[in-house]
Amino acid sequence: MPRLLLVEDDLATSHSLRAFLTRKGWDVQVAETLAEGFRHLENSPEWLILDLMLPDGDGTSLLKKVRDEKLNVRVAVTTGSSDSTRLGKVNELLPDLFLTKPIDLDALFEGLRKR
Repeated sequence: MPRLLLVEDDLATSHSLRAFLTRKGWDVQVAETLAEGFRHLENSPEWLILDLMLPDGDGTSLLKKVRDEKLNVRVAVTTGSSDSTRLGKVNELLPDLFLTKPIDLDALFEGLRKR
């Protein structure tokens, strides 16, 4: 069963994503803060679904760690932000998948399967 780490502070979003992905065969761990995300990253998930705006920091720092340390984890970024400067910095870190909120579950699942 493939492992996935979901870093999302909105409980409704994390519950619905976890339920959806579990039904699709994923083993999903949820982290509600950036600090929890960093800790759970040590469990070597195959995918990281990462919200950018978290209560204790910017999710971009977790994506940067994955890229800087060349960790073997694919990253899907999700955000409701339309700040072009912020989104440009995220795109420089080359996420494997980029989705705007509200998340299209079919697009998410297809993106996870194709990579």
